[in-house]
Amino acid sequence: MIAWHMYLHDNADRIVTALHGGAAQGGAGMLPWGKGWVEGWLDWTVRTDNTNTAFLIDDQWAKIATYVAKSKNIFKCPADNFIAAVQRPLGWTRCRSLSGNIGLGEGNAEGGPWDNIYKHCLKYSDLSYPGPAGTWVFVDEHPDSMNDAGFFNPHPTQVVDVPATYHNGACGFAMADGHSEIHKWIGCLKDNILARKVAAVDGQYNNNQIYSTRANDPDIHWLSQHGGTATQYSY
Repeated sequence: MIAWHMYLHDNADRIVTALHGGAAQGGAGMLPWGKGWVEGWLDWTVRTDNTNTAFLIDDQWAKIATYVAKSKNIFKCPADNFIAAVQRPLGWTRCRSLSGNIGLGEGNAEGGPWDNIYKHCLKYSDLSYPGPAGTWVFVDEHPDSMNDAGFFNPHPTQVVDVPATYHNGACGFAMADGHSEIHKWIGCLKDNILARKVAAVDGQYNNNQIYSTRANDPDIHWLSQHGGTATQYSY
């Protein structure tokens, strides 16, 4: 978060670029934005993006790299020790546990499963509701959901990208004002994810979307409320 704020101060209040999909694979980037805050696509294969720390700390690939002092370990949560069967003989450790809010920073957010209740904020001053203290920037993403570094906030009954649960059923978030929180899941994420967390150990890639049939699911509500909505409305 210190690095994220340093980028803001050096770039006239503009939030660092956030990209998803093909723009993240192999460090591709996308015109007219160039590279994202980081690059790389993680999965359970032997794709070299899984271990390529240059996509995190090299100025050629990551716009935030200048501000992190080559500290590759800040992108990896020690609790995320999951590895696929095909990766284990290679001695691999996947290099990233964090994803960023796709709605913060210029980029291709609307080219994915974007929901229009969220506000695409290009500048820090755009963070109107719920404000910097209530809008999340970085999240521990669930290992089975992890791919690019762009995390989409939920729809009414659907968690598109899935937060981690490996902190005793909770997840870490860093908020735009600079503070961090651990949030405990009590709704659909607890119901659906905890029981299959260990699937990652065997490299079984799950559908990274979770659906809830309950009205006003508390996990969907919390994610939606803190995702950076255009108004006070949230799912």
